[in-house]
Amino acid sequence: KDGAYAKVKEELDALLKRRHPEQRAADSAMQTFYKQLPEAQKRVDAIIADHAKRKKDLGLQPVLNEAKLAKEKQFDTLKPRSQW
Repeated sequence: KDGAYAKVKEELDALLKRRHPEQRAADSAMQTFYKQLPEAQKRVDAIIADHAKRKKDLGLQPVLNEAKLAKEKQFDTLKPRSQW
């Protein structure tokens, strides 16, 4: 009984401190996403600009105006959740 309690307490502690293996994997994926986001947004903006130029050259109105890939980062996954 005490062993099971200790195991649950340890897992809860890991979850609260964002040290659980699944949380670490998710945090790593989020960090990678936010690191790559500016470059991806530049590519999207270039595609939209090319689209607008082609449409304008054809005498048409552009269909695409802008696209935002994601909102600004709302939290820092390196900090404990209590500090978000």
